[in-house]
Amino acid sequence: MRLSVPTQDKAWRLYEQLREAPGRLLELAQVSFLERGGAGNPFTTLRRGELEPEQAERLFSTGPGQLSEPVPSGAGYELVHVLRFLPARFDEATREQVRDVLFEEWLAEQRRRARVEWFWGAAEAAELPAASL
Repeated sequence: MRLSVPTQDKAWRLYEQLREAPGRLLELAQVSFLERGGAGNPFTTLRRGELEPEQAERLFSTGPGQLSEPVPSGAGYELVHVLRFLPARFDEATREQVRDVLFEEWLAEQRRRARVEWFWGAAEAAELPAASL
């Protein structure tokens, strides 16, 4: 379960308060959810590969049932109550993600190594400068 907080100071103050009464996070997340008109989801499954390294480190070093320290996010900070860890599965969805990542890495390497020449109309191609390696 997670709660978005706009500033680092507020996130740390809430974190200190919630460490003493972790059950209040659900109440605060519900209020925040209703104030946003039902936008966002306080419950979500997070995958290590989809997080920034600092986020992953904080969240995956927090045990189930524990409140993580404030985690930087795009809109400020988040307080996250880790409910449980799900074991990794190499199912079809995971296989597709791995294939997509490998393809993107391959494509980026091909683009990096590519040499493109443009010929416009009937004009002769310009001579290439000598390159030394």
